[in-house]
Amino acid sequence: GEFWLSKEPVDQKNLYLNCSSTVAQALTMCIVFRFSCPQDYLQLIGQAATEGSPSNEKREAAAVLREWHIPANGVVMGIEPDPR
Repeated sequence: GEFWLSKEPVDQKNLYLNCSSTVAQALTMCIVFRFSCPQDYLQLIGQAATEGSPSNEKREAAAVLREWHIPANGVVMGIEPDPR
């Protein structure tokens, strides 16, 4: 799932995220801080996330997001087990 702070520009000074999980959960997830994303993709994400019965528009948006690379500026963080 995704959590959106805002689709509008946000002042990044003094902006913090607190996320808590178990070690088992942390080893199977990653967090992406997406600092920018083209408006077209934000609209596709909004279409795919609409509630209610699946429509052709919703299915097409989900297919595009599943198959295409989403151009974005961001940072990805994750935890891996020590291989030793």
